[in-house]
Amino acid sequence: MKCALIAFCAGWCLTVSVAQTANRAIVSAKPDLSGTWAFDLSKSDIGSRKGSPLYDELTLTILHREPELQVVRLLKRKEHETTQRLVYYTDKRGESNPTIDGGNKVKSKTHWEGNVLVSIGTVYQDIPFGYAARETTETWELAPDGNTLKQISSVKVTFIINETINQASPLKIVKVFQKRP
Repeated sequence: MKCALIAFCAGWCLTVSVAQTANRAIVSAKPDLSGTWAFDLSKSDIGSRKGSPLYDELTLTILHREPELQVVRLLKRKEHETTQRLVYYTDKRGESNPTIDGGNKVKSKTHWEGNVLVSIGTVYQDIPFGYAARETTETWELAPDGNTLKQISSVKVTFIINETINQASPLKIVKVFQKRP
């Protein structure tokens, strides 16, 4: 009887331990953003249906190994191609990546909020008699089917000219990417 009780308790403890470990794995699992992603203008809202003045085609190739996201951004404009390499660290350590026009560097910190990747960054740019600060909150969300990646950028620009502060209207840009086979 005593042996049966000990065996039952040991089995119960093992079952609970395995269940808790599996539950933690499910809760802590983050979407894998790896793959090649093609920009889909028809499903995006970038302020113009004609496309972007910066590119005709945009492709992201992502290698995702927590906590690091390596991104190769390929921009095509007419006969010209530009490749940019970016890295994001999801543990908030911070990163510095080129802006999409290549003119400046964005200093940002990236983290997960549930299954949504959030990157908050700032770019400072000198302008006559002052500077402009562009603060961007960018979210990356993978659709449940794993074939659509939505990137939403909320942008706030502050101009500081001759010690006067002016803020432009906030801007929201939605880019939708489709996974390539």
